[in-house]
Amino acid sequence: MNRVTFTCLCIVLMSALFSSDALAHKITVFCWFENGALHGEGYFNSGDPVQNSSVRVVNLESRHMIAETTTSEKGTFAVSIEDGAPIEVILDAGQGHRATWQSETGKTEEHKTIQHSQPEKTRLSSVITALGLIAALFTMLSFWKRRHAA
Repeated sequence: MNRVTFTCLCIVLMSALFSSDALAHKITVFCWFENGALHGEGYFNSGDPVQNSSVRVVNLESRHMIAETTTSEKGTFAVSIEDGAPIEVILDAGQGHRATWQSETGKTEEHKTIQHSQPEKTRLSSVITALGLIAALFTMLSFWKRRHAA
Protein backbone atom coordinates (compact mmCIF):
# COMPACT_ATOMS: atom_id res chain seq x y z
CA MET A 1 0.00 0.00 0.00
CA ASN A 2 1.54 3.28 -1.00
CA ARG A 3 1.54 6.53 0.94
CA VAL A 4 -1.38 8.16 -0.91
CA THR A 5 -3.67 5.18 -0.33
CA PHE A 6 -2.72 4.98 3.33
CA THR A 7 -3.38 8.72 3.80
CA CYS A 8 -6.79 8.49 2.12
CA LEU A 9 -7.79 5.52 4.24
CA CYS A 10 -6.70 7.31 7.42
CA ILE A 11 -8.78 10.37 6.50
CA VAL A 12 -11.85 8.25 5.80
CA LEU A 13 -11.52 6.27 9.04
CA MET A 14 -10.92 9.36 11.20
CA SER A 15 -13.87 11.16 9.62
CA ALA A 16 -16.15 8.20 10.24
CA LEU A 17 -15.04 7.95 13.86
CA PHE A 18 -15.54 11.63 14.67
CA SER A 19 -18.80 12.17 12.79
CA SER A 20 -20.75 10.29 15.49
CA ASP A 21 -19.76 12.91 18.09
CA ALA A 22 -22.06 15.43 16.42
CA LEU A 23 -25.09 13.18 17.02
CA ALA A 24 -24.47 13.21 20.77
CA HIS A 25 -25.64 16.83 20.85
CA LYS A 26 -28.94 16.30 19.01
CA ILE A 27 -31.89 17.09 21.26
CA THR A 28 -35.42 15.78 21.26
CA VAL A 29 -38.55 17.26 22.81
CA PHE A 30 -41.67 15.28 23.65
CA CYS A 31 -44.91 16.89 24.85
CA TRP A 32 -48.33 15.83 26.09
CA PHE A 33 -51.46 17.43 27.51
CA GLU A 34 -52.48 16.57 31.05
CA ASN A 35 -54.90 18.24 33.50
CA GLY A 36 -55.34 21.33 31.34
CA ALA A 37 -51.62 21.97 30.95
CA LEU A 38 -48.96 21.21 28.38
CA HIS A 39 -46.18 19.04 29.81
CA GLY A 40 -42.95 18.09 28.14
CA GLU A 41 -39.41 16.89 28.45
CA GLY A 42 -36.24 17.43 26.50
CA TYR A 43 -33.26 15.13 26.27
CA PHE A 44 -30.05 14.61 24.32
CA ASN A 45 -29.37 11.54 22.17
CA SER A 46 -27.37 10.14 25.08
CA GLY A 47 -30.52 10.25 27.25
CA ASP A 48 -29.24 13.11 29.42
CA PRO A 49 -31.88 15.75 30.22
CA VAL A 50 -31.78 19.17 28.58
CA GLN A 51 -31.41 21.28 31.73
CA ASN A 52 -32.25 24.96 32.28
CA SER A 53 -33.10 25.60 28.63
CA SER A 54 -35.62 27.94 27.03
CA VAL A 55 -39.04 26.57 26.02
CA ARG A 56 -41.45 28.68 23.96
CA VAL A 57 -45.00 27.80 22.97
CA VAL A 58 -46.07 29.56 19.76
CA ASN A 59 -49.50 29.84 18.13
CA LEU A 60 -48.98 28.42 14.63
CA GLU A 61 -51.68 30.60 13.08
CA SER A 62 -50.61 34.00 14.40
CA ARG A 63 -46.95 33.09 15.19
CA HIS A 64 -47.35 34.87 18.55
CA MET A 65 -45.77 33.43 21.66
CA ILE A 66 -48.39 31.95 24.01
CA ALA A 67 -46.12 30.88 26.87
CA GLU A 68 -42.48 30.70 27.84
CA THR A 69 -40.69 28.68 30.49
CA THR A 70 -37.41 26.92 31.31
CA THR A 71 -36.70 23.21 31.66
CA SER A 72 -35.96 21.82 35.12
CA GLU A 73 -32.84 19.94 36.19
CA LYS A 74 -34.64 16.78 35.03
CA GLY A 75 -35.34 18.31 31.59
CA THR A 76 -39.09 18.62 32.21
CA PHE A 77 -41.46 21.58 31.90
CA ALA A 78 -45.15 22.43 32.17
CA VAL A 79 -47.16 25.46 31.06
CA SER A 80 -50.83 26.35 31.21
CA ILE A 81 -52.31 27.16 27.82
CA GLU A 82 -55.83 27.83 26.63
CA ASP A 83 -57.54 25.33 24.36
CA GLY A 84 -57.73 26.34 20.75
CA ALA A 85 -55.27 27.07 18.00
CA PRO A 86 -52.52 24.76 16.78
CA ILE A 87 -49.27 25.21 18.67
CA GLU A 88 -45.56 24.64 18.26
CA VAL A 89 -43.23 24.00 21.18
CA ILE A 90 -39.65 25.15 20.62
CA LEU A 91 -36.92 23.86 22.93
CA ASP A 92 -33.72 25.87 22.55
CA ALA A 93 -30.69 24.52 24.42
CA GLY A 94 -28.30 27.09 22.92
CA GLN A 95 -25.38 26.73 20.52
CA GLY A 96 -27.68 25.57 17.71
CA HIS A 97 -29.33 22.78 19.71
CA ARG A 98 -33.03 23.15 18.94
CA ALA A 99 -36.02 20.83 18.70
CA THR A 100 -39.70 21.41 17.91
CA TRP A 101 -42.99 19.65 18.58
CA GLN A 102 -46.39 20.55 17.08
CA SER A 103 -50.03 19.86 17.91
CA GLU A 104 -52.83 20.33 15.36
CA THR A 105 -55.43 21.66 17.74
CA GLY A 106 -53.72 22.79 20.91
CA LYS A 107 -56.59 21.17 22.81
CA THR A 108 -55.74 19.61 26.12
CA GLU A 109 -57.96 16.58 25.59
CA GLU A 110 -56.33 15.62 22.29
CA HIS A 111 -52.98 13.86 22.22
CA LYS A 112 -52.28 13.75 18.48
CA THR A 113 -48.78 14.84 17.48
CA ILE A 114 -47.98 16.18 14.04
CA GLN A 115 -44.26 16.62 14.30
CA HIS A 116 -41.45 15.75 16.64
CA SER A 117 -38.20 16.70 15.03
CA GLN A 118 -34.79 18.28 15.11
CA PRO A 119 -33.69 20.31 12.10
CA GLU A 120 -30.69 18.62 10.53
CA LYS A 121 -27.66 20.66 9.59
CA THR A 122 -24.76 19.75 7.34
CA ARG A 123 -21.82 19.07 9.60
CA LEU A 124 -18.18 19.64 8.73
CA SER A 125 -17.37 16.05 9.67
CA SER A 126 -19.98 14.79 7.18
CA VAL A 127 -18.43 16.87 4.42
CA ILE A 128 -14.93 15.64 5.30
CA THR A 129 -16.18 12.03 5.34
CA ALA A 130 -17.75 12.43 1.91
CA LEU A 131 -14.61 14.02 0.47
CA GLY A 132 -12.47 11.26 1.99
CA LEU A 133 -14.67 8.58 0.44
CA ILE A 134 -14.48 10.26 -2.95
CA ALA A 135 -10.69 10.50 -2.69
CA ALA A 136 -10.45 6.84 -1.67
CA LEU A 137 -12.63 5.75 -4.60
CA PHE A 138 -10.54 7.71 -7.11
CA THR A 139 -7.34 6.27 -5.61
CA MET A 140 -8.65 2.72 -5.95
CA LEU A 141 -9.81 3.43 -9.52
CA SER A 142 -6.36 4.81 -10.35
CA PHE A 143 -4.65 1.66 -9.04
CA TRP A 144 -7.08 -0.57 -10.92
CA LYS A 145 -6.42 1.29 -14.20
CA ARG A 146 -2.63 1.03 -13.74
CA ARG A 147 -2.78 -2.73 -13.16
CA HIS A 148 -5.11 -3.42 -16.06
CA ALA A 149 -3.42 -1.00 -18.52
CA ALA A 150 -0.33 -3.19 -18.82
